[in-house]
Amino acid sequence: MTLHDGELVMSYADLVKGVSPRRAEAGGGSVSGSRRPSGAAEGGGDRPPLVRMANNSSKPPTPGALRVAADRVQTLIREICGDLSEAKRIVKCGRCPTGKGNTAVKRTDNNQAYAAGVQTCGSVWACAQCSFKIRAKRAIEISEAVRVHLGRGGSVLHVVFTVAHRADEALTDIWGVLSDTWSYLTSGGSWTNFKSALGLDGYIRSAEVTHGGNGWHPHLHVLLFINKPVSPVENEDDYYQLRHYLRKRWTKRLTEKHGREVSQEFGLRIDPVKADNAEGSGQYLTKVGLEMAMTNTKLGRGEGQRTPFAIAHDAAETGDIEDMNLWREWVQGSHRKHSISWSQGLREHLGLGPEKTDEELATEDPDGQTVAEITPDLWRAITARRDGTRVHVLAAFEHHNDPTDGAHAAARLLAGLDIAVEIRQTARTEIPLLDLAPPQTTNDRSNTNVEH
Repeated sequence: MTLHDGELVMSYADLVKGVSPRRAEAGGGSVSGSRRPSGAAEGGGDRPPLVRMANNSSKPPTPGALRVAADRVQTLIREICGDLSEAKRIVKCGRCPTGKGNTAVKRTDNNQAYAAGVQTCGSVWACAQCSFKIRAKRAIEISEAVRVHLGRGGSVLHVVFTVAHRADEALTDIWGVLSDTWSYLTSGGSWTNFKSALGLDGYIRSAEVTHGGNGWHPHLHVLLFINKPVSPVENEDDYYQLRHYLRKRWTKRLTEKHGREVSQEFGLRIDPVKADNAEGSGQYLTKVGLEMAMTNTKLGRGEGQRTPFAIAHDAAETGDIEDMNLWREWVQGSHRKHSISWSQGLREHLGLGPEKTDEELATEDPDGQTVAEITPDLWRAITARRDGTRVHVLAAFEHHNDPTDGAHAAARLLAGLDIAVEIRQTARTEIPLLDLAPPQTTNDRSNTNVEH
């Protein structure tokens, strides 16, 4: 995942890259204080894994293998969360067509193939496909906001807010404490006076959640945009006054209302953000943009901490019933929660224009060129499989520059899975149309189903 010429370059592989240590390696074969959510599966071991990735090699999985793993995570959502109202749209994402026509296979200028004309859910928390598209664009936007502000001579501070929690607490309960404490911190006359005295133009807030031996761990990453230099080196007094104010207000709410202690080491952390070519302590502009936007796709810092997508990947890989139950709890608990929020007026102040919704970002077409079409019957047969077939079919058009060659490669792939395909040309254009071949009779079984 990198920034290249101002554009974020990444793939679906980033959503499952480097899955954190298995729970057995973190001390025990089960999650401490794990709970079975309402409606979760009982038993375990009877569901075959969706992902089988070799673990006897020191080499990391290839991008292709990781992309297939992400697709199988999507299949897991369909299989174990299909009864949840919160997952109603997610289970259709990337698979169900928006209409009754053919599904178009498109290819971008950087040779990424994708299916167009299929439904999107816009879930930044629980959909591997939409989360990638949304967060990649948010990362670029946040990096641009920081660049503009630093260019004007202001400063940006990256603050991480955490809360103490127990292993037996429900995700929604801990998240509720976090949200309430943030609302308290940023409301009232005290906050208004603090902003004025500090010269705070606004903030960007991003929520991150991981899970480990102590249960769910939601926390906040916040960028403070200040209209003057503020750091331990520049304007030291303001920096330490800011730190004192934030810790005092954060601790007050957590202790007085929620009865929770705030760690002096982990309850609050502040790092200055600097330009990519600047020297000194702090975090670089590009890194902090990714840190803010891609929180749900990376690993937790502590040993044994996993992001939700890492949990889903492990559930798909092993069929572990506790991981499946954790994922169901995540889908329910994260529903309608805000991922990234901008304070009022900050975008306008930085000249970034109106903010698009997550769903708008997820449904944006990257303007790829149509290289093939797939009929509804064949598309249903492809997406019904739970082994990453959809990804392999799309990849066939990435590995062949000529669309016809890609279509024949896809047909051969599907033939090996007992899905017979015939290839025709569409009536409107000369691009190939892939369709289910009609059932063969005894006399013509020796004939190929692919028209050359």
